[in-house]
Amino acid sequence: MKELMKIGIFIKTPCLRYFHFAHMVFAVLFCIPFLAFAAAPGGDGTRVTVASDGQTAFKIVVSPTATDEVKKHAADLGDMLGKITGAKFVTDVGDGREGIAVGKAADFPKAPVDGRFNPLDPLRRDEYIIKTHAKGVWLVGISDIAVGHAVWDFLYRLGYRQYFAGSNWEIIPAKRNLDAAMDVFSTPSYVVRDIHYQFGTFPENYELYKKWCVRNRIKSGFVLRNAHMYNVIVAQNKLAFAVHPEYYALWKGVRNSPKLCISNPELRKFVVDFVLRYFKERPNEESCSLEPTDGDGWCECEECAKLGAISNRTTLLANECAAAVRAEYGTSKYIGMLSYFRHSVPPTFSVDPQVIVSACTRMSANIPVDERISGWQKQGAKVGIYDYYSVTDWHRDLPSIPGGSCLDSIAENLPRYYREGARFFQAESGDNWAPCGLGYYLASRYLWDVSEAGHAKELRYEFLNLCFKAASKPLGEFYRLLDGGDGTTKRYLQLDDFVGRMYQLLDEGRKLEADPGVQARIDDLIQYTHYVELFQAYAALQRTKAPRQKEFEELIKYIYRIRGTCMVHGWALTQSMPMYEKDVTLPPEAATLKPIGQNPWRGAASLSSEEITQILENGIKANSVLPFKAAYYSKDLVPAAKVLHLPTVSPGKCFIYGCQNWFTWLDPNEQRFKVSAPGAPGTGFKIKLSLYALNNPIGYGRSVVEKEFDFPKASASASKKVESNEINVEFVSPYAGLHRLAFSWLPQVLRQAEATGVPWTIDASANFVTSSDMYFYVPRGTKIVAGCAIGAQGRADQGVIKDPMGNVVFQFNRLKEEIVKNGRANFQVPVPPHTDGSLWKMEGILQQRNLLNVPPYYARSAEELLLPMEVVERDAKGETK
Repeated sequence: MKELMKIGIFIKTPCLRYFHFAHMVFAVLFCIPFLAFAAAPGGDGTRVTVASDGQTAFKIVVSPTATDEVKKHAADLGDMLGKITGAKFVTDVGDGREGIAVGKAADFPKAPVDGRFNPLDPLRRDEYIIKTHAKGVWLVGISDIAVGHAVWDFLYRLGYRQYFAGSNWEIIPAKRNLDAAMDVFSTPSYVVRDIHYQFGTFPENYELYKKWCVRNRIKSGFVLRNAHMYNVIVAQNKLAFAVHPEYYALWKGVRNSPKLCISNPELRKFVVDFVLRYFKERPNEESCSLEPTDGDGWCECEECAKLGAISNRTTLLANECAAAVRAEYGTSKYIGMLSYFRHSVPPTFSVDPQVIVSACTRMSANIPVDERISGWQKQGAKVGIYDYYSVTDWHRDLPSIPGGSCLDSIAENLPRYYREGARFFQAESGDNWAPCGLGYYLASRYLWDVSEAGHAKELRYEFLNLCFKAASKPLGEFYRLLDGGDGTTKRYLQLDDFVGRMYQLLDEGRKLEADPGVQARIDDLIQYTHYVELFQAYAALQRTKAPRQKEFEELIKYIYRIRGTCMVHGWALTQSMPMYEKDVTLPPEAATLKPIGQNPWRGAASLSSEEITQILENGIKANSVLPFKAAYYSKDLVPAAKVLHLPTVSPGKCFIYGCQNWFTWLDPNEQRFKVSAPGAPGTGFKIKLSLYALNNPIGYGRSVVEKEFDFPKASASASKKVESNEINVEFVSPYAGLHRLAFSWLPQVLRQAEATGVPWTIDASANFVTSSDMYFYVPRGTKIVAGCAIGAQGRADQGVIKDPMGNVVFQFNRLKEEIVKNGRANFQVPVPPHTDGSLWKMEGILQQRNLLNVPPYYARSAEELLLPMEVVERDAKGETK
């Protein structure tokens, strides 16, 4: 967001950390939004009084020509200012020079927009100004939607927050005396900011979602259409396709595929006419999708094959339609497509500038998003991102798994996509505000202004303190359990006490803060936790292949009862679970689409406060907590051997399945190293090595060095065996410090990579293919080493753990029965006296050995081991955790 104002700056030098923290505490204690000092400053406008001692200083003013939507924004502003100040704000008609003017620039010719708006550009429909002056405030936008952005941004800067959908998650500050000084011109980083419900939701919940979108500026002035369209073209023109079957794609010898025969010029002309008719019948639409039907079925005719890659076909059709649209409508309308599945790669020719291509973050032929953004952009397309913050079928609203719960990834990716040129963002989401709500809210802030991602910690801090007050500490721990971005939750989910910890933290928070608003929010989360508890019990029956229809029905009944909280995506769960889980059936009377009067399950009352209290008490009793916690460690890895005086040990060995990732450390005076990787002869595969420097602005998202090697496929008639091709490559990084090296190749040609002269540390989630010996570190003060063995019988139960003296302290064959039953088993190993703060060993292990409460990293020796910086610093001082 380009805002013409003075921006507050965070200084993060160590000497100022205490001041920074004190500043945040001050902001919370005095109910002043912390972001008022940072990412959302008020600027240099004239300071004016809005209300004094509960009395209004100004009327709200609209133009005589104001639309109904603008009048609604003005009414919302008056209502909310009244709730904040206790004053009654009335609305009048005027020219805006006096009072709080709410309207479009066209409504108020005297508004100080200074020529910054462009009403002819459909990609600039969200811009607005907020300007205080001696006689009032200007809240003026270029469009009806932009006026709403101005209103809710003004309220945000006064302290208002709508964190999640629903009134429980609305923060309304109490300020009988209210003044403001603002001078803002705001334009969003992303033109399209679309976080939409996949599967839809209950009508009453959808109204709550729409309010959230408006209040967080998620509703965009430009609507990008890129849903699957080829099937729509066929469905709306059945007669034409019946007369011209050659329009269909030839698939397996028959012309009946849902795809199109794009090499056919008559088909392309037909689609051009369809698009022109689409815009004529919908004059307010500014984009039309030409995204192919989902799945395979591309035309196999000779002429289509001549066009080359599938992307060449989709782009050819889109280009011709875009050219025709430009001839008819100028540059005000666009064609939307995806970079997805078999049409992920950029075409070999130019893309019309009125074609917008959004790169899907999944299901895109394993081609990195970054490469597709840059590739399509180089060919001339405008580019965007299509992400997956929540897809019910993938995660069932459990903690940490949905993309919307990965807070670090959201904060990293949205600025990175923007730097690479993406200006349009869409994400599938769900009515599941418990696991994903904080991610949705933070994404809304970053999408408008990517620089706010630099204040991610402050935004989370503010959320916890405004929503939970005195209970912010336990609820902060609770939200860490929901966060899939830092890796802690994924370790916690492997423990049987995960639900118990959720309940205990909520109980602690409930006892610390009596505020009714806080209690209501905690009650929402208690209801979500019980859903997790019920779902885990239901899912456990599937692993044992036990009947579970009764448990399924109880789960659905519960989902219906808590649907008003918006904590889980009940609409989607109710439809999706019986669709994919064939051992259960949804009774006809419980169908989601049945109205409340005909669906007794949906008509059931929401939970009472007494029931919620009982759920919490029963949940704590039924879910005991283990004597240790899964630990969070940063990704700031540093060399550990010299600082911690780790002993020299016999080198270990490992062999990792498939693609490999390992961490290394490059000294400032030596930023080059060599890598060798035995190639597989005659296999026809490609190996790619990518080096990522992790201590620079590029971060994880883009490599600083890449190397690719092709291995030709051996001829079937070869008379002699092809020799192995060993890769030997030198890497030189422009940066010192921590790096990650990724090796990508096909699983059937596995080979172990080696490095010369640099450390080599791997994540503990690595999958060991052959018997491996690896070292790990047990920090000072550790009483138990806990972990999870994951894999198949006969492999995950092999190997032992040895303490620093070489004594076997655990044998994995003890877990055999549990691994056979569940495919995984947790282990706890008591730490003998004087063996903490030392190097331990996994010996003869196979498959995964995740470490849950010690640093989750392995190495072949002490010299190669990199550890989190905070562990090295603490243990070097002799402190204990």
